[in-house]
Amino acid sequence: MSHNKLSGVLNISSPRNELQLVDLQGNEITEFPPRSLIDELVFMFCRLAQNPVCYERYNDNYCTIPKPPNNSYSTPVNCSSPADQVCSPTCNCAYPFTGVIAFRAPSYLGTTKRYAQLEQNMLQWFHSYGLPVDSVALSNPRKNIANYLEINVQIFPFDQPYFNQSGAILVGYVLSRQIYKPPDDYGPYIFSSIGYKYTNGNSSPTPTESSDRSFVIGVAVSSSLLAILLLVAGVHIFRQKRRAQMAATRSDPFASWAPNKDIGGGYGKVYRGALPNGQLAAIKRAQHGSMQGALEFKTEIELLSRVHHRNVVSLLGFCFEQGEQMLVYEYIPNGTLRDSLPGKSGIRLDWIRRLRIALGAARGLLYLHDLADPPIIHRDVKSNNILLDEQLNAKVADFGLSKLMGELHRSYVSTQVKGTMVSEIS
Repeated sequence: MSHNKLSGVLNISSPRNELQLVDLQGNEITEFPPRSLIDELVFMFCRLAQNPVCYERYNDNYCTIPKPPNNSYSTPVNCSSPADQVCSPTCNCAYPFTGVIAFRAPSYLGTTKRYAQLEQNMLQWFHSYGLPVDSVALSNPRKNIANYLEINVQIFPFDQPYFNQSGAILVGYVLSRQIYKPPDDYGPYIFSSIGYKYTNGNSSPTPTESSDRSFVIGVAVSSSLLAILLLVAGVHIFRQKRRAQMAATRSDPFASWAPNKDIGGGYGKVYRGALPNGQLAAIKRAQHGSMQGALEFKTEIELLSRVHHRNVVSLLGFCFEQGEQMLVYEYIPNGTLRDSLPGKSGIRLDWIRRLRIALGAARGLLYLHDLADPPIIHRDVKSNNILLDEQLNAKVADFGLSKLMGELHRSYVSTQVKGTMVSEIS
């Protein structure tokens, strides 16, 4: 609420326990109630610098410009551990299962109390599935380049220094398959395991035994492979030239495509192709070195892989290999609404057809706003991004500028201009 020209008398009643900071700097607040218990409570979480009320109270804590807040968090541990182990919050030294959990639509960065509640929530889920988990530790919450909330996670085994093989697999399965459901204000998430090389139990060797056995197996396998490679060396040399030619063709599969297969595109070119089963497909190919294309490529995969509606274009697959970024969509034969409105596509759009197209596009946007979980804001609605199928049904396309909205972001306001509503739609 800073720098919003708020004026008048500041009146804060009893502050809630969850409230940690109210930033009112740079407004026009002239006074608030006389010094009292409430006044003493206010200065603990309120910032009033650069307000008229601070002209005479410049020495008060809430009238000073504070240092930037430290949002770091780490589960408190009050004990030490051996050099090769980690101490849990319950002071049981062990080898934890570690990874990074990334919340894709959090409502806020979080507080110490919220992170402690998240730890208990995760622990209760593990116990509800009967997993041998002693405790959960979180650390280093931060926002990544995609504006996801990333948190380091350590999951400690119960009453032993290692998870057995089945325990480690089940812990990773609960998180990676999103069986665990966090509180609603964190939104959907992605879990990336760092890998668990320590196991203990009858069915799994210890790290030292595993290393020795792996070394012996590796030597035996390497010797066998060397003998086989010597036997097939002649065949390999004969086929090497043919493989090089095939690799050159695969590195640029579009070089042999006819120009009439290029059907336009936004941040890259879109080609018409066919799948092995004969189904036609539209292939969007991003331009090399385009940062905008890389971001839109990632956004379209994340969003279109989660939505299915007759008025939203379907994503069939994608390719990200050797610097190539390609998206494969269902092929929409009648092109864009922009080409059909002036008659360039040869389709005559009377008012009945135009109304049907507008209703179809509206149904697609309504699905994205109200029925997708979490909701999706398109932010680039225009005639170029409305496609027409064989029956002239509208399909909303091009989600490169779209944004996921968490449950608490229903009233989200953005000051960035991403896309503008054109006259044909507005």
